[in-house]
Parts: sequence; structure tokens; C-alpha cells
Amino acid sequence: MKKYASIAIALAVAPFGAAFAGSPSTSLSYDYIGLDLVQVDIDNTDADADGIAAGFYSSVSDSLFLFGGYAKLDVDGGSSANGGNLGLGFRVPMAATSDFNAGVSLEYANGGNGVGSDIGFGVHTAFRFLFIPALEGEVGVSHFDVQDSDDTVVGASLRWHITSRFSAGGGYAVGSDSKSTSLGVRFNF
Repeated sequence: MKKYASIAIALAVAPFGAAFAGSPSTSLSYDYIGLDLVQVDIDNTDADADGIAAGFYSSVSDSLFLFGGYAKLDVDGGSSANGGNLGLGFRVPMAATSDFNAGVSLEYANGGNGVGSDIGFGVHTAFRFLFIPALEGEVGVSHFDVQDSDDTVVGASLRWHITSRFSAGGGYAVGSDSKSTSLGVRFNF
């Protein structure tokens, strides 16, 4: 269960990987806070997890950004898990409406119910792009090493930019032992 709890937390925090005035954005923002509802299907068990994840990105310069997040999950059977991350990343514009980004993070996971907690690391890469000004896509790969286990997670998301500051979207991520879906909102600042 220890391994599954850390994987579930990693999947919930990963998708982070955009008030209410203006037109949809014509560029990608690295200054935002977001809130997601998350559902994790843990493979090879009858357990699933549901919860909430919050995250942020904040530009330090044109190419560097800070990011972080926290997730709290309730696992079937009455247990819970929580965790978070804090990291530093960089972005490389590929075109006016797309870029590549990568980062490293310090990861924290607490499996609850006697599983214990641990600190590890994460390495993240993603490609973000605007299909049209109101529709953003993202595909990415993250690797986590927390609680004596490691996992590589591949994910994709779509985000509808309702205004230049507010967006809603969803994502899907697959790890070696679990899958997650998320629905959420983002506020650019």
C-alpha cells in the first residue's frame, strides 16, 4: 500500500499540471494558481482514491519559474494520503503559442494509516501549446522517486481559456501502477 499511496499522490500533484474579464489568452502563462478534483484508479487492487489538488506556477524571469502543489486523497477502505511538491523549472519558447518546459522538484508523500511519510524528488518535462487562443493543450512526462519506489507518469490535458485570467480543463495521466483523471479551474495572475 505504501507504494500505491505515493504513486497516487504523485499522479494527483503532477497535472498542474489560468478574473473574470477580457478575452482568451494569446500566450502561455506561468503565473497561476489552480484547483483540481482528482480521481485515481490504482491498478492490481480494489482501491481507488478521490481528492483535491491545488497548485501554483510563478515566473521568476522570462525563462525560470517556481512551481508547487499539494494533494489530499481519500483512499477506498478508509485510509487517506497527502503530499506535495516544490520545484524550479525553465521554459523554452518553441513558437509564439508553444513552449517546452522542464523542472526538478522536492516531493513529499504521506501514505497515512501507518505507512509513513518520505521526501524524494521529481523530474518533469512538458510541451504546452495553444491550438487556438481559447484552447490550450499539454503533454508531459514526469519521474518520481518517493517512499522507496519510483514511477514514470505520462499525462495530457486540455484547458479552455474562458477569459485571459480564468480557465477550466481536465487531464489524464498514466503511471506504471495507476491512472488518474482530473477536472479543475485555473486563475492567472
